[in-house]
Amino acid sequence: MYGHLILLALLPAAVATGPAFKTCLTSSGIFSPTYLPTDGAYQTQFEHNHITRDAPMPQAFFLPASASQIVQALGCARQSGLGVCTRAGGHSWSSSSLCNGVVIDLQQLKRMKVRNNRRKAYFDAGITTGEAVYRLVTEHGLVIPSGTCTSVGLTGWTLSGGIGTMTGEVGLGCDQVARYKMILANGTKVVAASDKNPDLFRAMCGGGGGHFAIVYGMVLKMHSAATYNEVVHFEYMSTAASTAAEVIKDWNDFDHDSVSSNYMRVQIIHREGLMTTFRVFGLCWRSDVPTCEARLTNYGFLSKPGMTRTKMIALDSVLKALPLVAEGTPADYFRHFAGRQKGNYRESSSVVWTDKTSLPLSFYENLVDILRRSSVSGTMSIAQWSPLHGSLRAKANSESTFRFRDADSSWDQYFFGTRSMRKMFKAEFKAAVAQSGNKVGTYANYADKTVPVSEYYPDGALEELRRWKVQLDPDNLFLAAQPLL
Repeated sequence: MYGHLILLALLPAAVATGPAFKTCLTSSGIFSPTYLPTDGAYQTQFEHNHITRDAPMPQAFFLPASASQIVQALGCARQSGLGVCTRAGGHSWSSSSLCNGVVIDLQQLKRMKVRNNRRKAYFDAGITTGEAVYRLVTEHGLVIPSGTCTSVGLTGWTLSGGIGTMTGEVGLGCDQVARYKMILANGTKVVAASDKNPDLFRAMCGGGGGHFAIVYGMVLKMHSAATYNEVVHFEYMSTAASTAAEVIKDWNDFDHDSVSSNYMRVQIIHREGLMTTFRVFGLCWRSDVPTCEARLTNYGFLSKPGMTRTKMIALDSVLKALPLVAEGTPADYFRHFAGRQKGNYRESSSVVWTDKTSLPLSFYENLVDILRRSSVSGTMSIAQWSPLHGSLRAKANSESTFRFRDADSSWDQYFFGTRSMRKMFKAEFKAAVAQSGNKVGTYANYADKTVPVSEYYPDGALEELRRWKVQLDPDNLFLAAQPLL
């Protein structure tokens, strides 16, 4: 017993800040769910994140029921000596929505309201992309662009830029935003729009969430679902690694703006002891099967030896299309394969091809070989390419802080396995890509601490975001996995 008393006495005073935060809330009459490490439900909240291994251990999780409760929580966190971070969907694979302070989890804020003119709609920050799209299509016949994983928080996805299946059609997710509603570190509620705080409005598009404010709601532009209800899902597959390298090269050399109504993703999945899976799949928007087949003839690499068409399915609803392109994505494989590794996943990077310089086949063969060799001891690796269409360049870099507007395509790769193995292959991968002259980085909501923060944002954007951070959060109340300063 005395040993336990001595141990407790040696613990830092910061351990008590979680209870102090909860006491502050209850004394203010706020009884929304607040979970401390000693509470039975704490672990459930912690595991709500996709990735938990090596993640920060929060002092508390707080689930506000309103914007006014967020304001109160910020005051209590400051009074208790704690920093805060925000979680909407908990999807971040780098645990960016967890921190060593208070996690303000917005999952209770689910309100959605379509305006009478049906051109815009308001969304609370706790709604996921899947919830938003489903409700819009089924209740209102409307749709917004989204990613391929329905569990992603709509707000976090949008703030990081928002690349998805409709990028070639309507642009980025953050290009759809008409208004942000946010709360600053001092508790002040602020609105940012093109005609109100326009500089802050520009900074939020691609700047990532949680740096200097909590966005608790957004107004987004709407699109008619009927326009996208005629859609075809296609898939080609191969098990030949040599074919994979050739197709990836041809895919990167292809002018995707010439077929911008297609969403096409290239994916390689290596699993130790199993045959390599190589897929080219996607959607033909506003298309029937003959039209989609005609479009796909533009892609000569689909007729290479070893490539087999496995799917060509006509669909009558955008809701049927989105789950199909989610099949086989890293999120899908995380649920069905990597889940048994208990979150043993950490390393990822995004590569951005910024020009149409054709790289030699040996470059792609080397990258495929890196992925193959990384898949050992029952683990796997995933790489996928996505086009970044000209619709992104409808706005200049100066109109937002999204760093990829001048890019042609992006490649995301994911390494599972032990920490030492992940880091080794990630370093090898990044070194190979760096020699090609392309950018290596990651999206703002997938923090990569091995990449300088200067690599995240276009010229001038980082300085702008840092000015906002100093001005709006001088005491660094908001914690981030990849800090601006």
